Amino acid sequence: MIDMTRLLIAVGILAVFTLLIGLWNWTHLRVARWRTRGRKWPIEVWNGKVTLLYFSTKDCVVCKFQQVKEIAEVRAAFPEDTLDIRKFDALERADIAKLFGVMNVPTTVVLDAQGGLHSFNANLAKSVELIEQIQGALGACKPIEKKAALRPDVTEKVVIIGSGPAGWTAAIYAARAQLEPLVFEGAGDKFMIPGGQLMWTGEVENFPGWPEGIKGPDLMVKLREQAEHWGTRIIGTDVTHIDVSTRPFKLTASDGSVLTSHTVIVATGARARWLGLENEERLARGGGGVSACATCDGPMPMFRNQVVAVIGGGDTALEEAVQLTHFASRVHVINITPDLTASKVMRERARSNAKIEFHMNTTVTDVLGDDRVEGLRVKNVVENTESTMPVKGMFVAIGHKPNTDFLKGVIELTPQGYVVATKPFRTNTSVDGIFAAGDVMDPYYRQAITSAGTGCMAALDAERWLIAQNVSE
Repeated sequence: MIDMTRLLIAVGILAVFTLLIGLWNWTHLRVARWRTRGRKWPIEVWNGKVTLLYFSTKDCVVCKFQQVKEIAEVRAAFPEDTLDIRKFDALERADIAKLFGVMNVPTTVVLDAQGGLHSFNANLAKSVELIEQIQGALGACKPIEKKAALRPDVTEKVVIIGSGPAGWTAAIYAARAQLEPLVFEGAGDKFMIPGGQLMWTGEVENFPGWPEGIKGPDLMVKLREQAEHWGTRIIGTDVTHIDVSTRPFKLTASDGSVLTSHTVIVATGARARWLGLENEERLARGGGGVSACATCDGPMPMFRNQVVAVIGGGDTALEEAVQLTHFASRVHVINITPDLTASKVMRERARSNAKIEFHMNTTVTDVLGDDRVEGLRVKNVVENTESTMPVKGMFVAIGHKPNTDFLKGVIELTPQGYVVATKPFRTNTSVDGIFAAGDVMDPYYRQAITSAGTGCMAALDAERWLIAQNVSE
């Protein structure tokens, strides 16, 4: 039975966060308009047409793999004679970034045909949002037609939900078995983009086949290309619901499309877990110095030569701490337990760095600052004492939450939200014909190679299930 009180509280909290995000962008838009009032733009910024400015950095993974895709969709919607698109590196062109008040990346700005500031997005703006803003600047705000589902009149043999190592490996095996797999790689947002957690990883040194190591995003690109090479079809949206009351299964996508499939492989992975503090998400959404990605935001001017903190004690936390020492003057690693859980090599690497200071048995109880992080309120859980730690940034790396909200009430999940594998050494779930792979069903190993392995297993399980059900179409 649904606890209505908790449901109403959750809906209320979501509504408040949504309102705060909107209020932040609204306020920043007004401030930016005031700051730039009466200004004559140089040609490199504006040349008399509706213009989309997007700010990124070379190290921003979201910018490189997600914002670029959104911009490509915007370009496809508007011919060059109606829209200019200008790209700026927020670090190399700090003058222009400062002019618009850009404090984090990705950030997008829309100027109208009179050079007025029409919209400001201090976070990742979906292509749908950007297109609506540009249409508004053009004076032709028309509803956007929903894209039709791929092959809407055909029942798919296998649909794969997710685009990490598990999803792409499942796609490779299914495609080579001539099952014509369809992959929902996800729409992406500021904190989770297609490709999964490896998109936030620097050097991957333990994936077989790359003796010198390979960057996480590059590995994911290669896996995607291999899946496409064998005929995998890809849709850049999310699955929001699976109807298991009917056969074949009915899947609803985030763009409203509906399609059917005989089997489903869930490989949606997990996303960064937050501390759950009120000011934490407010400052994260508003670009105020709270981040879950040091690779993306660490090089930004607001963190340069500043004291920052990393929350967590695993490999990801220590990797981010080491990376931040290239920009910050000092990095505090805050961990609630008495010992680090990171691998030996990462512990040694971090402890040998003079810029890193460790605070064990410590947790963060509040993030201080109105528009930007000014410090942390921390508590020693052993001594039961609290103190203030002056920092200008907080990077959270405390684990992950499985992306299974859309599966609640559909298949069996653990109390932590992981998919339950109902058969030993198999990928079967509680619903016959639905399989799971990767971190979404593995809270123990959580490695790229084990995710790829279970992706292979799920594809083989799905293939054998289809054979047993005598499904040929």
